[in-house]
Amino acid sequence: MASTSTPTISPTDTPTEHSSSPPASPTTVLFLPSSGAKYTKEDRVRCLAQQPLPSLPMYLRARRSARFSPPILHYGWIIDTEQLLRFAIKYCPDEVEYISDSPTSQKYPSRSSTVTNPDLFPAVCKALGIPYQPHVQVKFFTNEQGRTALGLAVGNNYDGVIEELHRRILSNAFAHGTAGQWFLDLENWQWTPNHDRAAKKSKELSPPSGSS
Repeated sequence: MASTSTPTISPTDTPTEHSSSPPASPTTVLFLPSSGAKYTKEDRVRCLAQQPLPSLPMYLRARRSARFSPPILHYGWIIDTEQLLRFAIKYCPDEVEYISDSPTSQKYPSRSSTVTNPDLFPAVCKALGIPYQPHVQVKFFTNEQGRTALGLAVGNNYDGVIEELHRRILSNAFAHGTAGQWFLDLENWQWTPNHDRAAKKSKELSPPSGSS
């Protein structure tokens, strides 16, 4: 298995929780608008280039008392979809989606339809002997090269993450045992006034302390 490192939280760059603008400056805090006030279309590309993160800075943890809420970051991996499809065919055959070139031709497994099947990971977790939790979700992430790839999220900076043992099992199964990273959500990538996310009832995060 590949060597992994422990995701940690940095105590630096903690925002002032009752300030009237997003914390600090673009040189010390990630994912801020380049103008310091209003986001532009170009800011999305720039912010996505600042991630994934190997660890989660303290200021990116969701806090109820903060005037501004951080963007959503998902903890997980870019996954090997071929490996996931092979696993599904062997252990979760009822969740495999099939397609054919014509009504009379032989059907074959569809990788894209199968790995995005919402019923797949409950079955996968059962096959792996771990409990399924809603935090386990297939999502599109942007990788270090700026390309969009299919990933597996096992938590986020608002709701926390699943426990270490279960993360390690999923990483070994579908991400070659690599360490998890924090990926910026492709839609909720901006700092926002806290009232915009009041409905989320964000919790204090218990960050990953394990090795996957």
